[in-house]
This record gives sequence, C-alpha cells and structure tokens, in this order.
Amino acid sequence: MDGSGRLTGLALGLWLFGQLFLGVPLWTGIAQAGSRMVPVTEAAECRDLVEQFGPRFFMHPTRHFALIYATDHAWALAMGRVLEETHEEFYRTFREAGFDPKPIEGRLTWVCFVSYGDFDDYARRADRMDMSWSDGYYSARTNRVALVRPGKGSTLREGGVEASLALKASRGNSDLYPVTESEGGEQVAAEDSIAVDESRATHELSHQLAFNSGIQKRGVMYPMWVSEGLATSFEREATGGTGLREDNPVRRRCLVEAYRGGRLMPLEDFLTLTRLPASDPSATREVYAQAWSVFRFLFSDRREELRRYLAALSKLEPGRRDRAAIRREIVAAFGPIDRLDVSWKAHLEKLSDQTASEEFSAGVDRR
Repeated sequence: MDGSGRLTGLALGLWLFGQLFLGVPLWTGIAQAGSRMVPVTEAAECRDLVEQFGPRFFMHPTRHFALIYATDHAWALAMGRVLEETHEEFYRTFREAGFDPKPIEGRLTWVCFVSYGDFDDYARRADRMDMSWSDGYYSARTNRVALVRPGKGSTLREGGVEASLALKASRGNSDLYPVTESEGGEQVAAEDSIAVDESRATHELSHQLAFNSGIQKRGVMYPMWVSEGLATSFEREATGGTGLREDNPVRRRCLVEAYRGGRLMPLEDFLTLTRLPASDPSATREVYAQAWSVFRFLFSDRREELRRYLAALSKLEPGRRDRAAIRREIVAAFGPIDRLDVSWKAHLEKLSDQTASEEFSAGVDRR
C-alpha cells in the first residue's frame, strides 16, 4: 500500500472510531461523504450552526445531506441511509416520468433535537415562529428540516400532528411545512422504532427535495394537492415502500372512509385549496389523504398535463395568488374541471373497490 493509501486507511479508521465510540464533533474531524473523505468544516452553513448549537451537537454528512443532531449516533446513521434512499427514489421516479429534476447544490441541512425546549427556541430564532405545537417542519425560508426526537420512553406532543396542522392553517404561514402524521391521533413512543421517524422524515424530505430540484419553486404559492400530495406520496411506512410507484395504505384507507361517508371536498373546490381547515384535525387528515390521491391520479392519468402545469408554476414570480388565478392555471393545464371530475370519480371507485377487497380478505382471515 502506498503512502496515500495508508493515510486514507488511517483517516477511515479514525472516523469509524469517532462515530462508534466518541461521535464526530460538529466542528472538527473527517467524515465520509459518498466515496471520498472530506473535512466537515468545508460546509460554511455547518460552521454557522456550530455557533448556534455548541458542542452538544454532532454532524453526520452523507452524499447529499448534513444531519446536525443531538440524538444517538446509530439513529443518525440509520436516518442518513433513509434520506439517501428516498433521494434516489425521488429522482428516479420523476426522471423516468419525463420530468427534469435538477441536482441539488451542496448538502441539504437537517437539524434534530432531543429537547422540545431547544427545538422551540431554534424555530423562534431561525424562522421567527412559535412552533411549540409541532414535532418538526421543513422551512422554505431557511431551506432546512428541523425535527425533535424526544428521549426514550417519552412521547410526541399531545394532540397529534393533525392538530398542529390545523393551527398552522389558522396562522396562514405558507413557508412552513410541518410534519404530518399518517395514522393520526395516537401517541407514539419516541424511540420505539426507526419507522416512526422514517414516515415523518420522508414526508418532510419530499418537500425539501421538491423545492431544491425545481419540481417546485420556493416562494410560489401552490395548492394543497401539489405540495402535500407529492409529500404524502413519498412517505415511508413500516413496509419500507415509498414513492409514486408504491401504495400508501394508511392514506388510502383514510381517503376511502371519507369518500364513503360523503366527506370529500368537491374537486372544483379542492383543486384551488391553499389552506387547511382550521381547528379540525379529522378534516385535516382527510385533506391530506385527498391530496395524496389527487396528485397520484394526475401523475398516473394526466402526467404530461401535470408536468406542463408544474413547469408553468415554476416560472411564476414569488407571492400569493387568489383562488380564481389558481383555477385559471389548472383549467389551462388540465381542461374543464367538470370533465376531470368524471375521471377522478372513477379513480375513487377503483380505490374503494381495492380497499373493500382487502377488508373482505381480512374478515375471512379472522374467521
């Protein structure tokens, strides 16, 4: 082995020792990024974060992400793999569908806390927002994802994430995309399973990737079915599946239940919806399920129109638009909404039949 090889081997050994036993301090050391070794201090934003957080935080860099964390090292390593796998699926899905997602520049930053107090303080300083009602969010303003992962044995905040989303609706902040909860309502032990973090993280990651790949444009107002429909499509559940080529059975069952109960919004109204129903967690959950279905429906049945629609929105200037303008953009891309509604209802019937078949099989199995 030549001198260069010995130095690389030594650096790798020191890095592994630091990760497994000491952790790599945020402000120093050598860390692996893709297939090469780089000093973590090359990232200017990470140096800025050091000044904010101090020595209790560590950094785990991957090829496309920088995880700044105060949680355990095993979690950071596992989450880094999840982020990279979802990044790969996101880009593969859109490229194969004829979209043109641009490669991200540098590493995207994630910040993970173990204390609600630290998380709340960060949100106030970084985004000038009271996020004490949330467990995590993507900020288009800072272009970061911030999460809180309480210590073992504790639970996520009382009331469920849908309640926090309803609060967001009443406050009308369109730059923040809080974590959504697939199941809704129940309390989940913070460290019972990495799958709990995966579902939350892949949703927020999809927001971050969409706004950094050119699929969406930061500052432009999007209807709910675009931003949240895309993000819910890449949620990774316990099965490990993610992406528009995979089913999301939790969202689908919620959708079908609302459809059978006559609670879905008419497509004419839903397509121009930009804010969640305030103070109604159940309705919020159903809005997310409907957004999941509308985006998948258009991606499957009206893909070229969807591509042109998103490309047109990416050319808009940042700022708010009224529902009339949003409706005109939708009609220009997809045609009359009443005709679209016919295909949409047929799509709903297929999902209802699929769910009924599963329910029948489950009933037979229980006998």
